[in-house]
Amino acid sequence: MVDQPLQEQLAVVSHLLYTLTQDGDGDEGSGEDDSDESSDPCNHYTALDQAWRATNYTTKNVACDRRVQWKGWYRLFYRGKPIQMPERCVKKEMCGTHAPLWLVGGHPRIRDGVVTRKVCGNWKNNCCLFKSPPIQVKACRGNYYVYKFVKPVACHMAYCAGKIRCKWILRKI
Repeated sequence: MVDQPLQEQLAVVSHLLYTLTQDGDGDEGSGEDDSDESSDPCNHYTALDQAWRATNYTTKNVACDRRVQWKGWYRLFYRGKPIQMPERCVKKEMCGTHAPLWLVGGHPRIRDGVVTRKVCGNWKNNCCLFKSPPIQVKACRGNYYVYKFVKPVACHMAYCAGKIRCKWILRKI
């Protein structure tokens, strides 16, 4: 007969093997039941493909996401290609608005499930002068994210789409 500690160890190993085959990364999942795909926001979202949301887009006709009736989950696209919210401060007057909104705290991993993240708007040389209400974000299989946007605190603010590229300055030494 197998002694009790060995049985417990076998149960742990069995659970870890199951987790590896389910998640592919060996870590515990979020505890959510992924079997109900009908309620998974990764399968039920609205595509948001508006070129003016790009981090390199400027315009005199500024947008205001406070006027949008946000409902449900959204997946960002730029000219038909999947894109995500920036995780760094976006220059003011970009993304088709005065105070562009960017994601604070980074994007989640799949195993994190649905997470809540802060959103900031850049204005007057302050990357987080405007603290918009938090949004929900989920990482999806297939390497994309969905967002549950809410009304920002004021106009003229809009959610951005795209990455911020670092500019390197090379100097002769």
